[in-house]
Amino acid sequence: MHLYRLVSIILPVLFAFCSYSSAEAATWKLYKKYAVTQRSTILERGSINNYYDTESMVREPDGTIRVWTKTTIPVAAYTTALPAVVLALIEVKCPKKKLRILKVLKTYSDYRIEDDLRTGSWDYITPDGASEVLYKTVCKKPLQKKSLLPKSPCRK
Repeated sequence: MHLYRLVSIILPVLFAFCSYSSAEAATWKLYKKYAVTQRSTILERGSINNYYDTESMVREPDGTIRVWTKTTIPVAAYTTALPAVVLALIEVKCPKKKLRILKVLKTYSDYRIEDDLRTGSWDYITPDGASEVLYKTVCKKPLQKKSLLPKSPCRK
C-alpha cells in the first residue's frame, strides 16, 4: 500500500517536470501581484504572484508569443481546494490582443499534481487583469536574440 502511494506521488511529479520542455532553467519575472489582506479558511495573508519565464518565450512570425507563466497562491495549511502553484503555457496573439491556454499544471499542498493538456479557444484579453499585464509585458518588449558566438572585441 505504501509503495502504491509513493508511486502515485512520484510519477505525476516526474511527468510535470519532464513536460516542461525548456533546455534552460526558468527565469521567472514578476508581472502582477494581488494582495491577500484577510486570512480565510483557504487563503493565508500574503500575495498571489504572477510570473512569466523570460527564457522560454518564443515569438512566431505572425506576432504570436508562447510563454510559460507561474502563479503562486498563499493557500492555508492543509487546504486542498486551491492549488498552491499553477504553471501554464500560454499563447498571446499580440496583433489581435487575444490569448489561449495550451497546458496547465496545478500543484496542491498535499503534493497532488493535475495536468491539463488543452488547446483552448482564442479569447480576448480582460482589461485591468493579469492577462492584460502579461500582454503588455510580452508584446511590447522585443525579444533579445541570443548569440552562440562570443562578442567580438572589435564591436562596441
